[in-house]
Amino acid sequence: MRRFLHALFTLGMVSALGALMVSPAHAATPRICVNPHVAGKGDTGWVCNQNGQFFYAGTVGENRALEGVTINITGMGGGYCADAHARNWGWIGGADPKNDQCVGEGENLFVGTRGQNRPLEALRLRMLSSQYVKGSAHMQNTGWGGWAEGRYIEIGSTGEAKNLEAVVFTPKASM
Repeated sequence: MRRFLHALFTLGMVSALGALMVSPAHAATPRICVNPHVAGKGDTGWVCNQNGQFFYAGTVGENRALEGVTINITGMGGGYCADAHARNWGWIGGADPKNDQCVGEGENLFVGTRGQNRPLEALRLRMLSSQYVKGSAHMQNTGWGGWAEGRYIEIGSTGEAKNLEAVVFTPKASM
């Protein structure tokens, strides 16, 4: 009996760990994943949030700017669009959000730059489904900004020369 319980417990732990390590493209529940490209570090790995989870992607307290982010959204019933505002460049896709890059659900979308030493100052995210998202940004010398919620959100700042250092996106129940 003891061996049976040990095997059951071990199997349960392996299953639980496996659920935590699911790649973004294979998530069954609404999930937003971000893999940040951090100045001096490169891509630092996926951070995924489900509704009610608020893990951040990037760095806090290291004075390292985000230069780009790869986003992957699953389980939200449709595709999404995003763009990044880079220092001395502006919105990479242009001022009109209709020009943002768009992908289907479960596809990776990179916005920003790599290896160009262009810190991001803001990000915008637009859902093509009826689902809502919630997001916030940690900015240089400012800390965490307020929460943005809806089908279209912008986080960070423009025209203030403040680097984005970390971001958090999470699915949100309908408003």
